[in-house]
Amino acid sequence: RFPAVEARLEGAWSAERESALAALVSRFGLEATGPEDPWVRLFRVARPESLEARALRVAATEAGLTAFEWIAPARVRRDATTLEPVVGIAPSSDLVEAVTAVGVAGPVHGIGMPAVVRFLVTLRSFGRYEVRAMGEDCLELELTARDEESLARVAERVLRICPPLARRGSADEVASTVRASGVLRMDWA
Repeated sequence: RFPAVEARLEGAWSAERESALAALVSRFGLEATGPEDPWVRLFRVARPESLEARALRVAATEAGLTAFEWIAPARVRRDATTLEPVVGIAPSSDLVEAVTAVGVAGPVHGIGMPAVVRFLVTLRSFGRYEVRAMGEDCLELELTARDEESLARVAERVLRICPPLARRGSADEVASTVRASGVLRMDWA
């Protein structure tokens, strides 16, 4: 449940996790950027050509953190001609806790963060996933479903949690995209 996850994040940036974060910043050439957030740290990628996103995600997980590509909110994406690469790091290797730390939701469509958390917890029973990118109103997962039936059930659930995706296509189309790319992108903008 969302309140329980939120409670676990209180004080999550322990001295040990701050130290692990400093090591990642040094190793991957990250530069701190704002705004200040109690749960998520944002960084510019000093050398975008040298950043290996998967290696960063693996190193972060090993350190008890979650690293991901930061997706700027829709209002920023609409107004920007180019956006610099930004990496977010949350103080937990639990992906549900990381998504809660970011506050991923689609309130314009009546989808709150508790609904997103419930979706992710349910998703665990259908396969493995890894957070690849996220922001306030967007979530991108690398998804490996257990089997075709599981993928079909995930696709049906995705259409309920992400109304913009439902307007653009069917569950079969969502499943086909995930099957081909291994990526599930939910954008509530």
